[in-house]
Amino acid sequence: MRNIIVSLVRQFLFWLLVFAIARATFLVFYKHLLVSEQIELGEVLKAFWFAFPLDISTACYLLLVPLLILFFYSLFNKYWIFLLTKIYTALALIVYLLITTAEIGIYAEWKTKLHYKALNYLSNPDEVYNSASTSTFFILVIVFILQFSVGYYFYLKVVGKYFVLQSRHIFYSVVLLFFGADFVSGD
Repeated sequence: MRNIIVSLVRQFLFWLLVFAIARATFLVFYKHLLVSEQIELGEVLKAFWFAFPLDISTACYLLLVPLLILFFYSLFNKYWIFLLTKIYTALALIVYLLITTAEIGIYAEWKTKLHYKALNYLSNPDEVYNSASTSTFFILVIVFILQFSVGYYFYLKVVGKYFVLQSRHIFYSVVLLFFGADFVSGD
């Protein structure tokens, strides 16, 4: 049971780190705007502080699926169930990094981050592609590949380590599910 709780805490911290790195990448990419607008470092760092509650909330929602997967793993102790957390994390990481990388690409043109209006462009994705220069597009592809490769490698080596449960207790599994769901929902 302790291993499952440690795994959830590690995954929670992993997502907080991913969010912070994505935010830092955006700020580094647009450093020239920060300098030209004479925005002080203290103001830039406030972006991390004020985003922290939203990061916590998002990480908790992202942990709902691993919580359910680890609940079933605690009942059946099969490796393929544990493997589902790795697959889910890879997919969630891809989606999140695609969104944040796209935000970097469109910010120069739109002067805003992605929002619901961007969904209108999904019917014509070539318009989104054409809004960024070719060099910017390839730089962002490299940024995406690097962020995903390093992030998922870190997840596999540090966060998502496989563990074998020594014993199974249905009572503890149910308690984990209820307390975990309560934690994730924020109540």
